[in-house]
Amino acid sequence: MKIRWPIAVSTLLISLIVLFGGFYAFQWFTVEQPIRQMVKEAPHLQLQDIFVQPNKVTLTLKPDEKYSLAKDYPFLRRKMASLAGDRTMDVRLIDAPNPALNEAWNQMVFGVKEGLAHRRYTMIRETVNKIATEENIWSPYNVRARTAHQRYIWVRENVNKVATEESIRYKLSIDDSFVYIELHQGDRFLYKVLPLHPAESEVKSSE
Repeated sequence: MKIRWPIAVSTLLISLIVLFGGFYAFQWFTVEQPIRQMVKEAPHLQLQDIFVQPNKVTLTLKPDEKYSLAKDYPFLRRKMASLAGDRTMDVRLIDAPNPALNEAWNQMVFGVKEGLAHRRYTMIRETVNKIATEENIWSPYNVRARTAHQRYIWVRENVNKVATEESIRYKLSIDDSFVYIELHQGDRFLYKVLPLHPAESEVKSSE
C-alpha cells in the first residue's frame, strides 16, 4: 500500500494544531482570563504581563502608592493561586522606592531574614520596629499575625525601628506562607514579600 506522505503530514499537522490550540484555549479560559479579570477589578493595581505555562504562571503587577500590599495582596495571591491550580506562581511586583526606603530596608533586612530562618517571628517584629523608630518610620496600621497551626506574635518592632525623621510609613502582615512588608514615603513605596518556608517561591519586587 502506497502511503501518501503529503496527506499524512498535513493530517498530522492539522491534528497537532487542533490539539495545542485546544490546550491553549483551555488555559486562557480557565487561568489567564480569570486572573486578568481579578486584577482588573482590584483597585490601584495593574496587570503588566501574564504568561501561563503548563507548570507555571508568571505575572508582573504594577501597584500605585495607594495599594496596600499588607492588607489587599494576601487575599489576591490566594485567589490567583487557586486559579493557577497545580502550577507554581512567579509574581513580580513593580514598586517605586527612593533612596531613603532602600536604606531603611537594607537596615532591617538582616534581622527580618534571621527571624524567618529561626522562626522567631517576634524578632522580625522587633527588627522592623527598631529600624522604623531610629529612622522615624511610623505605622498607623494594625499588624496582623495569622497561621494555620499557631498564632505567631508579629513583625512590627523590627520595621518600626527605622523611621520618624524620614516620615516613612509601614504596614506589616503575615499569613501561612508569606510575610508582607511595605514602606511608604510620600508617593514612593517599597514592597517585600518573603516566604515563611524555603520551599515557597518568593514574590519579587522591582530592583
